[in-house]
Amino acid sequence: MPGYPWNGGTTIANATALNFAIYANAGGVPAGYPGSSLAAPVWSLSVAPTDPRITLSTGTGGYPSNVLLTLNAPIPVSAGTWWLLFYPSLSISAGYGPYGRQRADTANGYDAMVINPFGGLSFPTAWTSVRSTSTWSLATPDFAFILRGNAVPTSVKLKRFEAWPEGATTYVQWETSQEIDNLGFNLYRSGTRNGPKRQLNRELIPTQVPPGSPFGAIYDWIDAKVRPGHTYFYWLEDVDLYGNATMHGPVKVKMP
Repeated sequence: MPGYPWNGGTTIANATALNFAIYANAGGVPAGYPGSSLAAPVWSLSVAPTDPRITLSTGTGGYPSNVLLTLNAPIPVSAGTWWLLFYPSLSISAGYGPYGRQRADTANGYDAMVINPFGGLSFPTAWTSVRSTSTWSLATPDFAFILRGNAVPTSVKLKRFEAWPEGATTYVQWETSQEIDNLGFNLYRSGTRNGPKRQLNRELIPTQVPPGSPFGAIYDWIDAKVRPGHTYFYWLEDVDLYGNATMHGPVKVKMP
């Protein structure tokens, strides 16, 4: 996030917080803004400039005003148009001056938007393009920012998938060591390895970890609709946030 202190602005290290958020698109503008009763952000983060995930560097004006945020886990959003919001909590009255964003050197087909919900500095109280005469009348309509990172596939790492007889039922248990963007599971049973599968759960078995989490959990299922002396095969299907499904198994159980 290249910064641009102006009209007496100094280092962004004086901020009490650096605020980041991602909002959905609503007709070409962000669907909400901080403190509003409109749509909440799909992701947000407020950290001190001294947070270890933050790196400050010298920007326009010769002060540390460029902000780099390094995340340890991906932000799960689906394909589409999203708005990235960034602002520092910075006191002008304390003599730290105003902070601004650096204009982009390239165009991506979208205008940056600005809002001042409380009407300070005579700025609009609704999202307005930086092209507008009510903001900065910029010919280059975007602010500079860069997103970098490695592609993180949505995946479930299955640590174990087991089934065994327990009385007159079959006990099925699986354990994951990682669930990235997993939505949940389906469990299937068949009387033969290559026979037709019957889904046992009516509703998706929900994940026990939040989307984007790099850790796993343990899941249990009791199948009471089995018969003595019969052999069964079980499959486990994980389904991610984007509708992709991966099948695991089968595991075999012979009822006594």
